[in-house]
Amino acid sequence: MSWTERKPSNETQYWNSVASDASGNNLVACVYGIIYTSKNSGVNWTAQTSYKSNDWYSVASSSDGEKLVACVNSDIKNGFIYTSTDYGVNWTARMTDENRKWYSVSSSSDGKNLVACVYGGYIWTSINYGVDWDPRDETRYWSSVASDASGKNLVACVYGGYIWTSIDFGVTWVQQQTTDETRYWYSVASSSDGKNLVAGVYGGYIYTSTDYGVTWIEKTKSGSRSWYSVASSSDGTKLVACNYSGYIYISIDSGENWSPQMTDKTTKNWRCVASSSDGNKLVAGVYGGYIWTYVADEVVTDYNAVSGSLISQFLNNNVIVNTFTTIPGNLDTTMLEDGDYSDPSIINIFEHLKNYSYNDSIFDNITYNLAAFFTSTAYEQAYVKIINEELTPLFVSGKITKEQYDIALKVSAKELSDKYPVWYFVNVAKIQKAIVKYKYILNLK
Repeated sequence: MSWTERKPSNETQYWNSVASDASGNNLVACVYGIIYTSKNSGVNWTAQTSYKSNDWYSVASSSDGEKLVACVNSDIKNGFIYTSTDYGVNWTARMTDENRKWYSVSSSSDGKNLVACVYGGYIWTSINYGVDWDPRDETRYWSSVASDASGKNLVACVYGGYIWTSIDFGVTWVQQQTTDETRYWYSVASSSDGKNLVAGVYGGYIYTSTDYGVTWIEKTKSGSRSWYSVASSSDGTKLVACNYSGYIYISIDSGENWSPQMTDKTTKNWRCVASSSDGNKLVAGVYGGYIWTYVADEVVTDYNAVSGSLISQFLNNNVIVNTFTTIPGNLDTTMLEDGDYSDPSIINIFEHLKNYSYNDSIFDNITYNLAAFFTSTAYEQAYVKIINEELTPLFVSGKITKEQYDIALKVSAKELSDKYPVWYFVNVAKIQKAIVKYKYILNLK
């Protein structure tokens, strides 16, 4: 996986919002003065200057990228909604009866059903591509809205309030988390069917829902941060969120675990993120910086009967395997030789293997069912525990030898394959030098 800095203009910009079509090829982004569009996943950008002076604040896209909607955050001048039907080249002003502080817009997959919210005003919906709009619910400090593919299931959040949902194209709204306290909700996103939702709290945690927003679960592993924007793949399994004055975080398991994306290894004022339908292409904007794009590793949906030699080929390429199902073959230990273990990529190895018992026969020339490789973003805690608390003290004290250290490698691989044969969203490329060779050492205590 990799992030690339993009410069739509030579100067840094205060990016407020980004949006992507389903493919991740057609992108749109806005700053206070200009809307920019890209037709090649962010490699090149075009400044759309038909309404250059507007304070653009939020943008959204249809699934094909042809129909766009954008809003202006101003209650003084030209605080309108705008739509485009030609990939952002030309724009038509909508809702011109009154200036409003529009904060967020969202679109159905066909661009017909739109929803927008006013900070300190109403939620508004349109069922005819933005030509006509109707006010919904009450005046609140609405900070973000999101739509499913049809435009029927909607979700919105209030800064200093609650999350609200609608199942009838925004006609009626229901407050969720009614027994919980108010929070500084800042961003929401939806799966294509509206069932799986994600929301971020500014100065709090990320929350997810798997029942159209009726119940929400606090994801403490995301950490309490200044979450500014969230986005979701169409199935809701791949999520991305950005932390203002921090990093971008990615989850590939519906929000259970989160991985910081270092981009160029510096914190930034990340303001906005968007995702392609499959979650493999991302775009993010820095407030006072540039646009960044992300392309996931090559995806292999399923591998059966993969030999050790083929697995070793994966190590030199970026490949994500969604499912490994019983992969027989002779374990090629050369791909897991001694080296630098400073690149963690295994989750909870210590907990999985610490109670494993074995006999000397497993060190014979046997065939392993090597099937358990782990996500590349989730084992730092296990790594620190194993190295700092187990390996280093025993080695320094002279209780283990290098030969014993090497033997532990085979034990770890054998245990992983026997007890954990199927893992999802696996990053095989990061397995190199990652299976920590320690089990034999633990048994010496």
